[in-house]
Amino acid sequence: MTCMLLEKPDAVFIHIPKCAGTSIRALWDYRIKGRAFGHVPKDWRDKPAFAVIREPRSRFLSAVRMFKFGNSDHESYYQRPVWPELTIEIALKVLQDDKIPFDRAQRNLEGNFKHHIIAQTHPYNCLDQADFILRQENLTQDFDKLRQRFGFTGTLPHVRKAEAVSNKLLPTEAETRQIKAAFHEDYAQLGYNPDSHETGPVALPPASTPTFWSLWPFFFSDQRAAIKRAGIVLPEEDVDLIPFAERKITGQSGGTWPGRERDLNKHFHRLLPEFIGRSWLSFLLACCIVTIRRTQGNGPGIVLFHRIITEHYHQICPDLNTRWLVSVCDTLVDHGTNPTQRAIGLSGSLLANTVKLSETERRLFYPKRPWPPKAHANKLNNPMFDGVIAFWLGKGDMIRNLFDRIGTISEDDPVAGSFVAEIMMRMMQHDTVFRRISEISNNSKALPLVDERVRKKLERIAQRWL
Repeated sequence: MTCMLLEKPDAVFIHIPKCAGTSIRALWDYRIKGRAFGHVPKDWRDKPAFAVIREPRSRFLSAVRMFKFGNSDHESYYQRPVWPELTIEIALKVLQDDKIPFDRAQRNLEGNFKHHIIAQTHPYNCLDQADFILRQENLTQDFDKLRQRFGFTGTLPHVRKAEAVSNKLLPTEAETRQIKAAFHEDYAQLGYNPDSHETGPVALPPASTPTFWSLWPFFFSDQRAAIKRAGIVLPEEDVDLIPFAERKITGQSGGTWPGRERDLNKHFHRLLPEFIGRSWLSFLLACCIVTIRRTQGNGPGIVLFHRIITEHYHQICPDLNTRWLVSVCDTLVDHGTNPTQRAIGLSGSLLANTVKLSETERRLFYPKRPWPPKAHANKLNNPMFDGVIAFWLGKGDMIRNLFDRIGTISEDDPVAGSFVAEIMMRMMQHDTVFRRISEISNNSKALPLVDERVRKKLERIAQRWL
């Protein structure tokens, strides 16, 4: 659903795809002031809201037809086929696949198609917030509701008149049963009869809780905001975080995006593919960090940042990748609640960024070498610079002592300490200088990810605070 704020006359059109949306927009001469996805913004709710519904099977097949064959009667993106290989069988699989998003957070062909076919009664479509509902099958007669409310004259413009069902697109009996089952709630609540053309009254249950999409209205909208409008880009400081923690981000995953967009909404959406498979709470935390950095800590995000890491650090730590674990530590250094928290954050930042520099230099200046090295590294036990000698393989305890000291100080603040402990474990899990040196030093194929004494300290922290 794309909720549209229409103007002159002002109204909210709760647009359910494939339900006369083009005709309604043409009626307003395409005067659209704003769009929102999955929610009706609070500042729109003083305006009359309406929606058009449609017989579920007809609507589903119309969407399949549009994507497969195109709509030649109207100039638009869908004038030509966008998915020629689409079949009813594929369409039903897309509808049933929970891993395919439909909420416009990430746009691709399958997600766009699913956006057009999810049930009209799905919470995302906000149908329960319509003040009056029209039926597409009786749109000419139901148009009187709009005429009386807004004083329209003339007739309703009809666009995209092509029928959804044709000889080229007829479902089998098995597919018909699947369609009826998939849209069972639509049939029951919207008064349609799956076996006849009879209709009954619309009987939508009252809305019980806000939709997930209404908790972060900026992200699920077409709004744009640079630094001067940073106050609108994040959810309310007292927002319920549980829905973010419980929901995983679905879609097509992508690698790390290191760029920068002036518009914060575009920047957030560019970051999203890095978080596919992770929780929305982790992504929200990353967006808080971005906002804090853009405003030098003088804008929104600080309160929400500390709420997330304090209330949910046990979930966030393993969910974030190392890049964002370090970003959390950097933010704690700059905006920690006390000196201890800032100092612990600095230890995590120093640890990870020193390894980053070391590995960058290795990739830049040193060729690949056989592993394990043929020469015994203990021959390097001589001064390197300013009295510093090489690590003593086999007997050196520098890594153990370093991690042990970090583990000890991390106990003073379990929130910051948890992120630092996670960074330590990542340094030993991945191909870093810590792991390679430890592997040689232990003379064992099985690499202990964390020294046993450090592991016990971390377990004590977890038992105490989780």
